[in-house]
Amino acid sequence: MCVILMALALNAQEKIMFTHLKNGEVLSTPISQIDSVTFGTGGDTEPGVWINGIYWAKCNVNTPGFFTAKPEDFGMFYQWNRKVGWTSTDPLDGSNGEKTWNSSPYEPDEFWAKAKDPCPTSWRLPNENEIKSLENVGSNGFLNGVPGKYFGTDSQKAFFPSAGFRWSDGELASPDSRGEYWSSTSEADYYAAVSMFFYANGGKPGYRWANKLSGYPVRCVKE
Repeated sequence: MCVILMALALNAQEKIMFTHLKNGEVLSTPISQIDSVTFGTGGDTEPGVWINGIYWAKCNVNTPGFFTAKPEDFGMFYQWNRKVGWTSTDPLDGSNGEKTWNSSPYEPDEFWAKAKDPCPTSWRLPNENEIKSLENVGSNGFLNGVPGKYFGTDSQKAFFPSAGFRWSDGELASPDSRGEYWSSTSEADYYAAVSMFFYANGGKPGYRWANKLSGYPVRCVKE
């Protein structure tokens, strides 16, 4: 009888699944295969800060689906509405193994497609209004020697490094002196999307229509 009951218990455990996130993927594992559970923060559960009612990630996106290890890390540069990261330092390398900048034209998309969003699970690109909400809450500063801007107030601050960008031909420009970050909002033509830019040496952030073929870092907001 004990043997039968034990077999039934093990069979029940195989049917009970523990759902969790690992490396940006949603996984389900039978509880019979789990010895212990440790709760913590990792790449796809990056803690954020509240700024003007919006929950911002503390770090830039690195390869698609992952944040950088530290807030001052530049991460990778992305072209608008494309899920391929490009190195923020030379030599030029793509997260998909490509070595040549993608200069192919865009279709007139109005918003960055969810399927092409490089943010980790449960995060997304900010829209135009969300990225503009940072306008009056930024101050110049450094983090571990890296120049950039702090956004937010008191304990709710996020550091945006002045990572520079890549021109529409892939050429690297302005590292350590200028930051520019994508929104998910387009002007609905092949050329322009809304971005936020700032200079490390002063002034408040500005907003403009940017060339979709250029490469900028990405900072996510919580879904």
